[in-house]
Amino acid sequence: MTRITLDRPDGRVVVALSGGAWREEAPMGDAASSGACEGLARAIAAIEIVDPDTIAVPVDIRAARRLRLEIATGDKDPAMVAFVAAAGINGKRLGWRAGAARAGLIDESALGEFMRPPESFRDPRIASFSSPNVRRLTIERSGTSLRIERAGEASPWSGSAGAVTFAVDGHRVEELLDRLRGLTSSGFAPDPPKSQASGTLVIEGEAGVLARVTWGPLDRPKETTGGELWLTTPTRPGVVFRMDAANFGPIPAQAADWAHPSIPGAKAQGGS
Repeated sequence: MTRITLDRPDGRVVVALSGGAWREEAPMGDAASSGACEGLARAIAAIEIVDPDTIAVPVDIRAARRLRLEIATGDKDPAMVAFVAAAGINGKRLGWRAGAARAGLIDESALGEFMRPPESFRDPRIASFSSPNVRRLTIERSGTSLRIERAGEASPWSGSAGAVTFAVDGHRVEELLDRLRGLTSSGFAPDPPKSQASGTLVIEGEAGVLARVTWGPLDRPKETTGGELWLTTPTRPGVVFRMDAANFGPIPAQAADWAHPSIPGAKAQGGS
């Protein structure tokens, strides 16, 4: 399957496979979760009709009362189109192929992947890199820029802020990289952020930038507790990720945050 189109009562969902990667084309153009898309493809392939060809296909069934499924395989064969009733009886739903005169029954338990929220098909990953490949981190916030770097994978880390150098505890760098290398969001914000950015984090390897993330505070309803952040990355233009601040930070804010705790003047890392 190279393209799956679901026309549901709540709108259209389209995912397509190109160059080995899935992409959500509707309701929003964005990178898609390979796990979610492959799960949908497996669910489609596993559908079985119970008592096929025993019921007449409904005539002029309204879009609000059915799910339309269109599958393209990338071959010369035309796309396959099928329909499933939006509601059923006793755990069964009516299902039929386009152009058929008779329909059969489908277990509702087989349709869970068809009705998942459109947002769940989007890729929640914000940054993905291998820690051994990292050679440089740059953190820009509040008008300052901290630069942490090393010459090679086994080399020690050093830090600088402009012309000033400072000691760096390698364990603190590795802890930060471990937290960021598989960074995933808890969801997506529907609109561009209204607040100003708190900072930008750039992670580089020998061949160039591995990840670049800008973050800032996200307004939350008054009745909720805890902080939440918005995050953006140039690799996903127009996408605004959401994440609890505790899952992203703390991000070091000053030179002392990188030092070993036993060094005089060193203190705990600053918040995000």
